[in-house]
Parts: sequence; structure tokens; C-alpha cells
Amino acid sequence: MAEQQQQQIPILKLGTQGPEKQSLFPLMLQTELKRGGTKLAVRNKLYKSIIQKAKEILHSKMVKTGLTNKIEEKRVMVESLMASKREAAESVASLELLQMRRDELIDQLNSGIDGFQRLRALETLLMLELGLI
Repeated sequence: MAEQQQQQIPILKLGTQGPEKQSLFPLMLQTELKRGGTKLAVRNKLYKSIIQKAKEILHSKMVKTGLTNKIEEKRVMVESLMASKREAAESVASLELLQMRRDELIDQLNSGIDGFQRLRALETLLMLELGLI
């Protein structure tokens, strides 16, 4: 009966860790003291385990910060890509306008050349009629 009562005793919970996480530190203290460890040895083990836990937390925070930085870099890259796409679309539109203007100027030049050729043909015809050629 005593064993069942001991098994039903919950492990002490630390308030800052939330209801899901349980602390084994009080249990560790009790077992080490029962094994004949001194309070100083138990304190040293507890201190080392706390330091190890702090290192693990720091490492996880650094990893999280690294991931946050990578996400920010990706966001900046996406914004840059979108800006490049907009600039490319504007460049294409500008190129199309320039090509249309070029085609208009070529048409004007061709019509000017056609007019000049007509004038030369008229001049030649006139010179023939006048007998100058």
C-alpha cells in the first residue's frame, strides 16, 4: 500500500515552466542525499545541470534568431525580386513604345524618300520634254 501511495505522489512542478513540464531537481536532490552525497556535491550537480539547461536554452534562442534572420533575408529577397519584375515590365513597355516610334519615323523617312524620288522623276521628265537631256 505504501508503494502505491509513493507512486501516486506527483513530481513537484516549477511555476515558470508551465503545467506540462516537470522538474526533476527536487527528486534528484532527495535521491543523491539518500545515496550518501553531501549537500555540497548535490548543489554542484544541481548547479551544473542548471548551467547546462541555460546553455541549451541559449542555443535554442540563437537557432531561433538565426531562423528569424533567414526569414527576413528571404522576405527582402522576395521584395527585391518583385521590384525587379516591375522594372522589367516597365522596361518592356518602354521598349515597345520606342519600337513604335522607330516604326513611325521609318515610315516618315520612306514617305520622304518616295516624295524625293517622285520629284527626281518629274525633273527628269521635264528635262526630257524641254530637250535638255
